[in-house]
Amino acid sequence: MAYIELTNDSSKNNHWTSVRLAVGTAMFITYFLHYIFIGAAFYYEKTFNLSKKHAKILMKKIYLFGIGCLISMNYLQSGNWAAIASWFTGFILIMLHMTILSYEYFKRNNVQNFLWVTYYLFIFVWYLGVMSDFYVMNN
Repeated sequence: MAYIELTNDSSKNNHWTSVRLAVGTAMFITYFLHYIFIGAAFYYEKTFNLSKKHAKILMKKIYLFGIGCLISMNYLQSGNWAAIASWFTGFILIMLHMTILSYEYFKRNNVQNFLWVTYYLFIFVWYLGVMSDFYVMNN
């Protein structure tokens, strides 16, 4: 005889909603600041000696953050880990955008290289967490 559950546990739904909201907010803020920094790099290039080359590199690399956010907003692959990782990775990405402002200073002091390594490490850990959370939650 089959048992049909007629109750609705809304606590699980609220958890997934809050995780999606946290990831979506991190994605929105990071992309919003991305377009502000990239716009400034192309518009005020001569005035503030901004690095157009560095801005183009960032334009090519931000898709990794977007893919991570979209995967983390998926119902099956979403968890608290994804929300925390999206904010930390977004913070590092915003710091990388700030290197556009005084590119030579950051390049000379190896801050930019450290930020790139940290960004890729956070992306790797984030993706690894999403994959492991997916397999742990489905078992």
